[in-house]
Amino acid sequence: MSLFNSVMFGINILIVLLMGGMTIVTPYILRRSLLFGTRVPEAVHEQPEVKALKKQYAVRGLVLLGVMAAAAILQFVLLPGATMLTVMYLPLIYAALSLVIYYPCHQEAIAMKQKNNWQPDPRIKADTSSALIKQTLKGLPWSWYIASLIVLLGICAYAAYQYPHIPNRFPTHWGPDMQPDKYSDKSVLTVLTMPLIGFAMIIVFILSNVAIFKMKLQVSTENPALSFAQHRLYRRILSHYLGLITLATAVGIALMAPSSMGLANLETVPFLTGLTVYLLLTIIPIVIISLKAGQSGFKLKPAILPKDADGKYAPVLKEVFSGRDDDRFWKLGLFYYNKEDPSVFVEDRFGLNGGLNYARLSAKLFVALMTAILVVTYATITVLWATAPEQFLR
Repeated sequence: MSLFNSVMFGINILIVLLMGGMTIVTPYILRRSLLFGTRVPEAVHEQPEVKALKKQYAVRGLVLLGVMAAAAILQFVLLPGATMLTVMYLPLIYAALSLVIYYPCHQEAIAMKQKNNWQPDPRIKADTSSALIKQTLKGLPWSWYIASLIVLLGICAYAAYQYPHIPNRFPTHWGPDMQPDKYSDKSVLTVLTMPLIGFAMIIVFILSNVAIFKMKLQVSTENPALSFAQHRLYRRILSHYLGLITLATAVGIALMAPSSMGLANLETVPFLTGLTVYLLLTIIPIVIISLKAGQSGFKLKPAILPKDADGKYAPVLKEVFSGRDDDRFWKLGLFYYNKEDPSVFVEDRFGLNGGLNYARLSAKLFVALMTAILVVTYATITVLWATAPEQFLR
């Protein structure tokens, strides 16, 4: 049994534990004005029927976690060569099954709301303009991106220095058995492929950070200063998280540079160790942030600065878009579709961060592009596994 498949199995178990754990705790760390995708008064969370509904969902989530863990273990024992495919498909299957256990709770929440005539708290509104007013792009953690840029430029300098010593033909792709399966002729482009990918990743992470700054969160008109302070701190935390991932990506590319230029062999143990560390850096911080900060930072207790409380943003609250509080614009309580709302990024109702307004053309194009990339990637790797399974069995 290969070390590669063993590491992939470990990743599968980690995925199950993380997805299962977040599934179970999600109803408990969302805003108290939300109940399974439905807007409700905050006080209803103290009612026995609501507590029972959350507990029912948590129990189902725990059962699902056990089933998915057992499935991952069974697959690894019976067909270890398919472990990498499981890494790909398990999250999709888990997400689909999570939707299955969520939907009855969503319907029950709607029924409770209608039966008890629950009216949402009008003091909680969806702010449509404070994000960019509150924080300009100067607030982005540019130090992370500058450090990442320096690392990548260092790789380019290393490539220029070593260029005469790089073989005329060197491996540029490795199979699941960690053996080279594709070679390329030496050229400036092939030698710099990895750092160029790194530069592209920096751009992607910066754009993601900008999207966080533009994401429209919930503002409490009862205490707008606290809401603004929470938003400011939450965006800063997420921005630094993305900066950390950017730098980790750049460092990972730097560590792989000698192998990607044919100057060293790709060693299995160091590579898989580095991959594991990278995944932990990617996953663990966001889990901690979600648990500590709550949905969009509503659990944070930041210091309220003068700029949060000086009344400067009072006009913003008059421009609040109330349509986002209307259940009819939320399909299944998960997907926001409102042609009248100009926003593209919005706060999730049953999630920990942001989502899209699917009525906007840009959102539709983004989803279509991501879907196409996902389908092509999955199809390519699946066909490779089906036509050359021996690579996964070594």
